[in-house]
Amino acid sequence: MFQELLEKIQGLDETFDQAPAESGKVIKTTDEERTTFAIGNNSVIVTESTAELEFLEDIGEDALDKMGIDKSDFITKIEHIEVAKSKQGKGIGTRLMNEAVVEAKERGTEFTYLNASPIGTDGLPLNKLTSFYEKFGFKTFKGQGNNNLMIVKTNELKQAQPTKRSRQYK
Repeated sequence: MFQELLEKIQGLDETFDQAPAESGKVIKTTDEERTTFAIGNNSVIVTESTAELEFLEDIGEDALDKMGIDKSDFITKIEHIEVAKSKQGKGIGTRLMNEAVVEAKERGTEFTYLNASPIGTDGLPLNKLTSFYEKFGFKTFKGQGNNNLMIVKTNELKQAQPTKRSRQYK
């Protein structure tokens, strides 16, 4: 099983390398658990989980009830978005998130969730990362130090336009 997963990952890396970010080509790969969109080595992962697994421990059942979410409800989760520091500000993150928005709507869950969390030294600062996700309709429902738990009703997700700074990149 591990070897099979490793071969899949290596295959994805080779596929992503065949379409460098400069080509602008979005590559979609899907397996039983997730869908990945990539432009070069920049990517976003979309998956499904339950509210209980994702944030019951963080916010409690009462907060879920107030949000109209049952702990056993399936939700779409935008699990990971990564854009190389050298490619930030060129519209790649927006394009990847727009693909994730379409995927989330196709999955048909009532809510879509993500954890806005700067990763490493190449990630955007939390305030910019939060603003980025707000363009797609996400709202923070809990701040946790250097990350924000964000959610949106899936039917309220929207696609965003690249910033003026990134419009020269297509």
